[in-house]
Amino acid sequence: RVGENSVSFPRNVTAEAMALCPYRVLAFYVIADIRDPEREAEENRAFLAPRGIVGRVYASEEGLNSQVSGRTEDVEDYMDWISQRHPACRVIFKLDPSLEPAFPRLRCKVKKLVPLVDGWEESELDLLNEEDR
Repeated sequence: RVGENSVSFPRNVTAEAMALCPYRVLAFYVIADIRDPEREAEENRAFLAPRGIVGRVYASEEGLNSQVSGRTEDVEDYMDWISQRHPACRVIFKLDPSLEPAFPRLRCKVKKLVPLVDGWEESELDLLNEEDR
């Protein structure tokens, strides 16, 4: 469902356990040039809130960091939506089963991303350039 992106499931969880859990916890980064992080945060909120998805989404000029939880089909729809919004990015979605939502509320805001590589701001690496990743 998520195009060229990939989904990572925990190794120790059986298919039966996945089927018994009606919720999923999703985590991912999108490293991309986001020209309007405020708008990106609001558009994520507009997608997530009506579906009852909770967690946090941080948008910045360097990309998006999301850890959310919701009903399985809603989380899968969010993965598709993110993949369509950022088609040039390869996103690795980490998905875990859950018996209930993992977070108390939804927060979508602008916040600088935590560097994925120590010292990347001082280095010659350009994480927005796919050749440097």
